[in-house]
Amino acid sequence: FSRTISYGNVSYKLYSHSFLHFGQDAAHEKLSESLHNSAANSTGEGIVTDPCTPKGYILDKNLSGSIQAAGNFSKCRSATFAML
Repeated sequence: FSRTISYGNVSYKLYSHSFLHFGQDAAHEKLSESLHNSAANSTGEGIVTDPCTPKGYILDKNLSGSIQAAGNFSKCRSATFAML
């Protein structure tokens, strides 16, 4: 992916490349797996709180009952660092 973005009087050339299984989708999948494992081990209720998804957003309507979007930056950051 390549794009030129202008900000004020300066133009920036941006380039992004996602390697297979190392992109945003893979990271989100790994985070979801980690959150599901944590929820299963701690509450046993089957409801997963996802701190990285904006509150009220439903990614997959089939799974909306088991995933609760929280939109909490601090907890998202902690969960992400725990995966690294």
